[in-house]
Amino acid sequence: MDQIGPITKSVRDSAEVLNIICGRDSHDATSVDMKERFHADTDVKGMKVAISEIFMNPADDVVKTNIYEAARCLEKEGVSISELDLSFMAEAPIVYSIISASEASSNLARYDGIKYGGFKDIKGDTDSVCKETRRLGFGDEVKRRLFFGSYCLSEGYENYFLPAQRKRREMTERLQKLFEEYDAVILPVAKTVAPYFVESFSSAKEVNATDIFTVTANLAQLPAITVPFGKHEGLPLGVQLMGRRFDENTLLALAKVLEGK
Repeated sequence: MDQIGPITKSVRDSAEVLNIICGRDSHDATSVDMKERFHADTDVKGMKVAISEIFMNPADDVVKTNIYEAARCLEKEGVSISELDLSFMAEAPIVYSIISASEASSNLARYDGIKYGGFKDIKGDTDSVCKETRRLGFGDEVKRRLFFGSYCLSEGYENYFLPAQRKRREMTERLQKLFEEYDAVILPVAKTVAPYFVESFSSAKEVNATDIFTVTANLAQLPAITVPFGKHEGLPLGVQLMGRRFDENTLLALAKVLEGK
């Protein structure tokens, strides 16, 4: 579920970073041997991009307007824009919260203060060291995910984890079929304009709700890129492009069109 997300100053820089970090790593079972070189020079004329007003309903009007403006910019470069019903992706945040919490619970179980992690000042028996290490080392959000993930992998396995995995597979299959016809999907990055630094969300539920447009790529193991596009009252807006597996060059080319607009 976890993916590297390089933050760069330009689309071309993003392509260069991809060229450096891609490839097979013998110590990473999730890595793939890639021979293709990444670039942003592919001609976008004739490409087909999907957009979904229904799926964007939770977003503020200013965000939706900005996405349609980005779509018009792509159309001017010869890209075909089609309106589709992508409402099936609305369940992605719920599915993601269950599976990611379960993965976190499993992966972070190794941090016991003995083999992994640990603080020099912690004394006591094995159980005490493990508890204190996790109390000091994990923040509130991590602890929430660990509690929830542990439940999903035990009492909630049949009612939460398995249905979430089935829904993930269903979404993945539908998106793979979609990308047989379309080159990319254009989406918002967040529901609202970027908040001021001093603003905060009042609950973990609100924090998770901000992921509605971005977690689908993680669930379906698809590449995605976000680029700054537009502003509202001086605050930045962004556009997300999601595409088929191992077709990053298409996304980079489309993102290059939107860059600096």
